[in-house]
Amino acid sequence: MEAFSRLSDLALLLGLSTVRLAVAFLLLPMFTQESLPALVRNSLFVGIGVITLAMQPTAVPPGIDIGSWVALFAKEAFIGAVIGFFASSLLWAVESAGQLIDAKSGASLGAMVDPFSGNQSSNTGVLLARIGSWVFMASGGFMFLVGVLLESYVAWPVTSPLPALRPDAVGSFEGALGRIMLLMLMIAGPVLVVLYIVDSALGLVNRYAPTINLLTIAPPVKSLLALGVVMVLLGSMIDLMVVEFTQRVPALLGVVRSLFAP
Repeated sequence: MEAFSRLSDLALLLGLSTVRLAVAFLLLPMFTQESLPALVRNSLFVGIGVITLAMQPTAVPPGIDIGSWVALFAKEAFIGAVIGFFASSLLWAVESAGQLIDAKSGASLGAMVDPFSGNQSSNTGVLLARIGSWVFMASGGFMFLVGVLLESYVAWPVTSPLPALRPDAVGSFEGALGRIMLLMLMIAGPVLVVLYIVDSALGLVNRYAPTINLLTIAPPVKSLLALGVVMVLLGSMIDLMVVEFTQRVPALLGVVRSLFAP
C-alpha cells in the first residue's frame, strides 16, 4: 500500500512537472501538432519531466485540496508560458521578417497556410521560419532551452506557490516585443532598402512611360529581386540568428527571474 501511495505521488508530481515543459515547448513553431505527432511530442515532454523528478520533493505535501492543485497547475502553465514566450519570440521575429519582405514586394497576395505551424504565412516567411527553426536546433538553442527549463525547477519547485510579480515586470515583456521588432528589421532591412530603390526606379519609368502597366510588372520584378537579395544575405542572416539563439536563450532564466519579486 505504501509503494502504491509513493507511485501515486510520483505520478502526480510528474504530471505537474510536465505542464511547464509542455506549455513552453508548444509555443515553439517546431513543436506544434501539425509538425510533430502527438505520441512523439508527448513522449519528449514526459521523458524530460522524469528528469525533473530528481529536483522535486519525493512526496506530495499533505493537506493539498483540489483548489490548491488547480492553482499549482495554473502556476506551472504560467511559468512555462513566460519561458516559452521569450524563447519563441526570436523565431517569431525571423518569420515576421519574411512576411514584411513579402508585404513590401507584393508577394503576400499569394499567402499560404504553413503546414509546419498551421498558421497563414507568406512564401518568404515560411522560408525564413524553416531556416530559423533549423538554426535554432543546430546551434544548440533547444538544449539551451531544456537547460533553462530544468534550472527553473530549482528556482521555482512545482509544489511552491507562484511568487509575486514585480511592478515593473511589464517592462520585460515590452522589451521582448521591442526586440522582436528590432530583429525583424535587422533581417528584413537590407531587402526593404533594395525594394524601396526599385519602387523609385519604377516610379521614374512610369513618369516617362505612362503607358506601361506597372501593376502587373512590379510585383514579379520586386519578388524576384527580394528573393535574390535574401539568397545573397542568407549567410549573414544565419550568423545573426546563431548569435541571438546562443546568447539570449541561455540568459532566459535571468530574464524570468527579474519578473518575480525575491
